Amino acid sequence: SGGELLRSAISSLGVQVHLAARIDTLLDDGQGCVSGVRFADGETLNSDMVIVSTGIRPRDY
Repeated sequence: SGGELLRSAISSLGVQVHLAARIDTLLDDGQGCVSGVRFADGETLNSDMVIVSTGIRPRDY
């Protein structure tokens, strides 16, 4: 599918892709810059950048 091709291309650049992950909180470094995310399942991931995508057809939950 198109989504799998995009995920593969992005992953080949060394970028971690988390599909169907629900973000609970964007974490900041105290100076207004993102430092990571906390997912709804409690897992945290340190990061310098967060890209949020809704896909081709956004779904309202």
